[in-house]
Amino acid sequence: MAASASNVQPDDDVLVEMYRRMLLIRKSEEQLFRDVKQGRTPGQVHLSDG
Repeated sequence: MAASASNVQPDDDVLVEMYRRMLLIRKSEEQLFRDVKQGRTPGQVHLSDG
């Protein structure tokens, strides 16, 4: 029987890599926010947290 999308679980290595990338994106967004707020980077930024 073929696996359906609802019961497929990525292996641990994939989950760790997904988390690592998520953390990198979050830290990059936070640094960009600080840079814009302090006037070091022009423009506007919206954090996608929450």
